[in-house]
Amino acid sequence: MNKDFKIIYMKTASKYFLIFGLFALIFGSCVKQEFDEPEKTNVPVGTVLTIGDLRQMVIDSIQNVVGATNYRFTSDYTVYATVTMDENRAGNLYKSAYIQDSTGAINLQFLNSGSLYEGDSIRLNLKGKLLLEYNGAYQIDSIDIEKDIVKIATNKSVTPKTVTIADLMTGAYEAQLIKLEDVQFILGDLGKTYADFESNTNRTIEDCDENQVLVRTSGWATFYSETLPSGKGSVIAVASVYGSDIQLYIRSTDEVSMDSARCGGGSGIVYLNKDYTDANVFSGGWIQKQVVGTISWSIYGSTNPAASISNYTGGSNQACENWLISPVINLASATTPILSFRNCSGYTGDDLTVWVSTNYDGTSAPSSATWTQLSFTLAVADPYWSWTDSGPVNLTPYKNATTYIAFKYTGTSSNGKTWEIDDIIVQEQ
Repeated sequence: MNKDFKIIYMKTASKYFLIFGLFALIFGSCVKQEFDEPEKTNVPVGTVLTIGDLRQMVIDSIQNVVGATNYRFTSDYTVYATVTMDENRAGNLYKSAYIQDSTGAINLQFLNSGSLYEGDSIRLNLKGKLLLEYNGAYQIDSIDIEKDIVKIATNKSVTPKTVTIADLMTGAYEAQLIKLEDVQFILGDLGKTYADFESNTNRTIEDCDENQVLVRTSGWATFYSETLPSGKGSVIAVASVYGSDIQLYIRSTDEVSMDSARCGGGSGIVYLNKDYTDANVFSGGWIQKQVVGTISWSIYGSTNPAASISNYTGGSNQACENWLISPVINLASATTPILSFRNCSGYTGDDLTVWVSTNYDGTSAPSSATWTQLSFTLAVADPYWSWTDSGPVNLTPYKNATTYIAFKYTGTSSNGKTWEIDDIIVQEQ
C-alpha cells in the first residue's frame, strides 16, 4: 500500500466511523426517549367525568335512593386525576390510593397491589367499577391497576390546601390533600409513637383554640414506631372520614414539621410516658415493692388496659402495702416538669397516694430513701370507676438526674379500695 492511498483510506474510514457514530447516537437517543414514555394500553375512554361529577353521583344515586348502597358503571366512563397518596411510599394505606383533580378528590380501592405512585397523572376507566359511600367516605371500588388505569405522566405534584381544623370539621375537604399550620399533638399523646405494632392507631392533633382532629396511622406503616414530635408546627395529610370522625392520613413524617414552641409556650418534652397499651404493668423499668403482704398490681381491661390493684382476694381483704415505682427519670435539665395521670376507684378503704424521691437507688426497699408525698386530684369511689385527671403535679422542686415517682397502695384485713391508674406522663409544662 503506497503512502497516498494509505492517507486517503484513513480519511475515508474516519469519515464513515463519524457517520456511523452519529447514526448510533441519533437512533440510541430515539430508543431511550421511547423507553422513558409512560406505558400505553388499550383502555377505552368513553364519556369523561370529573371527580366532582362522581361525588354528585354518590349523592344523587345512592344517598337519595332508599336502599341503594352503591352504583355500578356498565359502560365506558373515564376520570382524569393525579394520585395524591399511594400505598407504596410509606405503607400507610393497603390496596388503596387517593386521587384529586380541580373539582375534588376520592378514594380508590384496588383488587390488587400495583405500581401506582404519588404524583402519577392517570386516566381511570370506570366500566364495571363500584361508586359508593363507606362510613362517610366516597370511594371507587373493584379497580384493577393493570387493566383499568393508564399512566399519562409522573411526578405531577398536587399543592395541598391550607385549611384549619374547623374547616376540616365541615367535611368539605374529604379525601383532599390538606395542610394544617400552628398545630400540635395533644399532651396525652406525647412520648407515644405514631401507631402500635400491626395495629391501626389514632392520635390527636389540636390547634391553640383546642380544636382537635384525629391522625390515623397503620401499624404496618414504615414510620409507625417513630415518636410523635412534641412541638408545634405544620402537617400535610389526606383528609378522610369514618363515621362521625374526621381523620388524617400522613404520607410521610417528612411532611410533619413541629419544632416550634407549643401553644402557650413550652417544649412539651416528655420524660416518662406509661399508658399500658402493651398490657404489661412492669415494662419500661417499672417495679413493685411488696412491703406488707403479697398483693400485686395487674392489668385490667383489654380494649383500654390500665394498671389495677385490689387487696380483696380469696373472698376476703388482705392487709398490704405495695409501692409501684417508676424507672429513674432524669429531670436535671428540665425547666418546669409536671406529672399527670388518670385514676379511678371503687369500694371503701385507704386512698391511693403518690410520692417522689431524688435519692432512691431503683432496687432497694422504699424505706431506704426519702420520699415526699405529692398532692393531686383524687378519684372518688362514688360513682364507682369514674376516671379522674390528676391535674398537673409540679415537679420543679425535684429536678434531679435520679428522680423517681411511686404509687403507694395500702389495705387492711377489713377493707380496701380497688384502684386503677393509666396515662402516666412526666413532661415539660
